[in-house]
Amino acid sequence: PTIRSQETSGCRKSHRSSIVEYQQDSLFSTNSYRVADRSEPYLPISLAILLDWQERIKKFQQKLRAEQACQSHLFNQIDPTLIDPFSLPIYREEFYRLSKAQGDACIYFVFDLTIPLLLYIGETNHCYTRWQGLHDCKIYLSRYRSVLNYHQQKIEIGISFSWDAPVAKQARLRLEQAFIGKWRPPFNKENWHYWQTPFVS
Repeated sequence: PTIRSQETSGCRKSHRSSIVEYQQDSLFSTNSYRVADRSEPYLPISLAILLDWQERIKKFQQKLRAEQACQSHLFNQIDPTLIDPFSLPIYREEFYRLSKAQGDACIYFVFDLTIPLLLYIGETNHCYTRWQGLHDCKIYLSRYRSVLNYHQQKIEIGISFSWDAPVAKQARLRLEQAFIGKWRPPFNKENWHYWQTPFVS
């Protein structure tokens, strides 16, 4: 079952209530990161720098949402990149437990729902196994979570999906890059220079 997230930005309670609940341990829980945390300790940045970094990304993405809402209405979403990732159903991190009836090929979006921020965009033809193995974004999320915990800041990771992604690899990669270029998620390497992203090295 899914519950569509609320459109109102800044309403933390609505984002939290919109997430599908699972009984299993979270893929992005502290336990999931213990090995990475021990092998790659990360020096916390100051709270002021962290909050400024988050705010700059939030302002960009929320401004884009407002502009895109007008475009989407005008063009009736002919362009697939006019999808608003924030408006898609949001799931807990155990997304590989979703019903396979929804399909395999997808573009997926990783959020910090407490801000909210779109942190990462990826593509896959095997969404049910993609995050069970090694993934650079897991390391970035581990460091990000570690710094937020250090400063006693809340964090809640969620994931949404666009299931209309092409099955053909090259077409799906082009769509992924279009989303990355538009939303500038800070954990995608293409956008590190925009945000001087910490957590990635």
